[in-house]
This record gives sequence, C-alpha cells and structure tokens, in this order.
Amino acid sequence: MATPLLEHLAPLVARLPFPLDDTGAVNALFMRWRATKGDGDLATIQLWAYCYYRRYFTVKFVREGIGDAPELEAVISKAYDRLCKHLDEVRQPERFNHWASVICRNTLLNFLRRHRTHGRLKEEGVPDPTPSGSDEIDRQIVIEALQRAISSLSPTLRDVARLRLLEGRSYEEVSAATGLSCPTARVYAARALQRLREDAGLRQLWAELGETEEDFVPP
Repeated sequence: MATPLLEHLAPLVARLPFPLDDTGAVNALFMRWRATKGDGDLATIQLWAYCYYRRYFTVKFVREGIGDAPELEAVISKAYDRLCKHLDEVRQPERFNHWASVICRNTLLNFLRRHRTHGRLKEEGVPDPTPSGSDEIDRQIVIEALQRAISSLSPTLRDVARLRLLEGRSYEEVSAATGLSCPTARVYAARALQRLREDAGLRQLWAELGETEEDFVPP
C-alpha cells in the first residue's frame, strides 16, 4: 500500500485482527458470524471488505488507467453495497473470500462494459505489481478453485495434478516424486486435466472471470 491513493487505508487495515490477505482467517470469521450473527464480527467483516475492495479497485484503476476518481468511488461503493446486502445469501460460507473476490471482478467487468473512459486516474510513483495487488487477488481466486477441484480427484491423479498443474513441476520431477514413469505421468496429467476441465466449479469460475480454461490450466 505504498501509493498515496492507498496510504489512508493503513490505519483501517491495522484495526483488523488478521492480515488483509489472510484468506483462512477471513473465511473463519465469516463462518462464525453466520453461526452467531455477532455484531462485532459483522463490523469486522465490513471493515475487511471495505479495505479489500478499495485496494482492489484503486490498484486496477491506477495501473490500467481506467476511469477517474468519481468513477472509482462509485465502483467501490457499488461492490461494497452488493456484498453487504447479500451476506446472508453466500452458499458456501467456508469460501467467503472467493465469493467476495468474484464481486470485485464482476463489478469491474460491468464497469468496463458500460462505460467509455473519458478521464484517467493517474498517480506518480505507482509501484510495479506486488503480491498485494489486484493481479494477486485474481491469482488467489484461481489457485483456490484449482486446489478444491484437484482435491476431488482420485489419489493418483491428485498427486500428479498438484505437482504438475499447481507446482509447475516437470514430468521428470513428477516421475521422481511419485514413482511413475514419465510416460505414465503424462497420461495421468492429461486425465487430470480433462477432469478439471469438466469440473462445474472451475467452469463457473472461468465464466465469471470472462476467460477460458486454457488461461488457467496449462496444456
């Protein structure tokens, strides 16, 4: 959060009981709130969402030169309001962070489809992309979905898929780690890839992100 447009977020983020990108803590908090409906937990969820959304959209607008300051504020408000109005409708509370991230992406896509940008939000000294930027948010969504889908595969396919698709290991490395021959590792990787391309959750994610499976799953 080094850019001037985000400096004011630091005191707010400091009030969170966990790091802004701690997905596990966010999901655990949301599940607890769904069970108890505690006002304190709700306030923390809303604070996290505000910080998360403001960072996401500010980074997107500045780095990609889309929109002006009023449009940025409008998009943040739209996404935040949407989240707050539909908290009771999250079907998988254990994946709340993913649900919140999809709202980010869809709100941005809707903005880009409906608006022709006349002004550009510019800022001097904008740093290169970092793991806390919007690219990392999208990457985390994809990795989380792939991990879930891979966990549903058979044990043999699961190991090969994790090594090859998530960790990017070569077939020689997969072979050494699993005891399979390289040709067999290739066959298992192809089978795993086919199962993943048929996974309903992954297909829904690809549709939500406006991409194809080739963007996320290596051939």
